[in-house]
Amino acid sequence: MSAVALAVAMVAWFDLFAFSKVVYMPRWAAFLPMPPFAGAVIAIPFLIPIAFFSHSLRAARLGILWTAALAPVPAMVVYALTPLHQHSGLPLNLLVQYSLLALIGCLLPGAVMLGFRMVVGRIKRS
Repeated sequence: MSAVALAVAMVAWFDLFAFSKVVYMPRWAAFLPMPPFAGAVIAIPFLIPIAFFSHSLRAARLGILWTAALAPVPAMVVYALTPLHQHSGLPLNLLVQYSLLALIGCLLPGAVMLGFRMVVGRIKRS
């Protein structure tokens, strides 16, 4: 469910997640702690259930990886179908945008959440 919600957020605020020479930031995005990494900050609430409510750390890692692999796909489809982006550079653009969405939009905040889970787990054990 988190992957679906994150995919919807990526489609709705594609400019905040992807690389672009011109970024159209909504007014509320200026209040985020790290505007250049707005996508990663937005992804955190969607990744918290995967990182903290999975039955094991291994399951949480797999959940984050699957989310990083699948959540960007709807945004890439919308990107590819937009007439503005349909030109000879589309395949390379899709590869770059997918990589950025997966790495910065999912794996980076997911790694932070997994790190928090590991710290919390060690605190509970001590």
